[in-house]
Amino acid sequence: MATARDLCFTPAVELLKLYRTRKVSPLEVMQAVLARIDAVNPAVNAIVTLAPDAALREARRATASLRRGSACRRRDRDRQDQHAGVRLRPEHGEHGLRGDAQSLEPRADGGRIEWRLGDGEGTDLGGSLRGPASYCGVVGFRTTSGLIPRHPSVLAWDTYSVEGPMARTVADAALMLSAMAGIDERSPLSYEVDARDFVRAVRAPSVKGWRIAWTPDLDGLMTIDDDVRAVVERAVTVFRGAGARVEQGGPDLGEVPEIVRLTRGLLMVARHADKLPEHRAILQPGLVENTEQGLALTPVEVARGELLRTRLWQRVREFLSERELLITPTSATPPFSVEQAHVTEINGRPVGKTMQRSYLTYAFSVLGLPAISIPCGFTRAGLPVGLQIVGKRRGEAAVLRAAAAFEAARPWAPHVPPIVARRG
Repeated sequence: MATARDLCFTPAVELLKLYRTRKVSPLEVMQAVLARIDAVNPAVNAIVTLAPDAALREARRATASLRRGSACRRRDRDRQDQHAGVRLRPEHGEHGLRGDAQSLEPRADGGRIEWRLGDGEGTDLGGSLRGPASYCGVVGFRTTSGLIPRHPSVLAWDTYSVEGPMARTVADAALMLSAMAGIDERSPLSYEVDARDFVRAVRAPSVKGWRIAWTPDLDGLMTIDDDVRAVVERAVTVFRGAGARVEQGGPDLGEVPEIVRLTRGLLMVARHADKLPEHRAILQPGLVENTEQGLALTPVEVARGELLRTRLWQRVREFLSERELLITPTSATPPFSVEQAHVTEINGRPVGKTMQRSYLTYAFSVLGLPAISIPCGFTRAGLPVGLQIVGKRRGEAAVLRAAAAFEAARPWAPHVPPIVARRG
């Protein structure tokens, strides 16, 4: 019989097998998770809102469904009830944790990185899935816009902000994505997809013969921490060892900062301008600043942003037409102190608090390309580093296959954060 601690670290794909053979129930897993939260959360302050009663209620319902023998065979649902939040129910094999991060700024109440413990889903505009995943040593997957339907959404035609899975392993992320993806008529960008492709992609992972490009700094656009660069450079050799043709270099992404400046403000205006008069004091300072910058944009500037974005798309599309993937670090720096509002220096040189630290991820949000962050090693100080794998439009299966190939060569799931181990 698995212990409560074992259940908390059992991959979701294994939990499904345990559920189907009745060796463990969703209720037992939820009880174990809540016990771990009680043990660990006082030190890391990671849970914003804990709703144990609701979680246990859903777990009991899932357990009852399994006993009736219907949940694991259920394949079709009401197509009008399939946005991501609804799909992530216990009977699909995951327990969803909703996350809507606006930025990588630390929480006001001092939440600390302990290496994220479970699976969940969140939104990614400039990198709010991939950046935290990198800092916490887990998988975070930003998918092609429309793969995962978004409803309700203030901006139904928004191609920047997408939802995606976070998990401890690539297989769990693939399983979770298979439950999230698909068409929903309330989400006009959504499209039909065979979600089984995602699970199949990780079962026999291989990059043999693939042509892969990699750039440690977007060809000089970014300043990268020396420790991060060294870890990523070592990680790239894994793909060479797996038979891929790896070359250093990438497309010209020099216009990304200007595109971000001209497009982010417009999104913030649409979402938050109406809140400024009454709620300015309680909104994140960065959000207020971005919204005000958007309000100051002229129509000519907004149009220029879209023209630059189109030009960038054609350039990167052509680059990827001869390659399967592009690899970069996920974050320019290792995790930094919660007492800091933002990174102040890299390699001893001061840096500003602009969006510069997010360009590694934002560059591919601008393009709407699938990009996954996977753990690839640790700095000399023992902090996790993320590797970003970028694929072609709607190329999620290839991204997952490559991520799973890396994970097979360099497994990370057995690594447990020290604070968690001490409370084992």
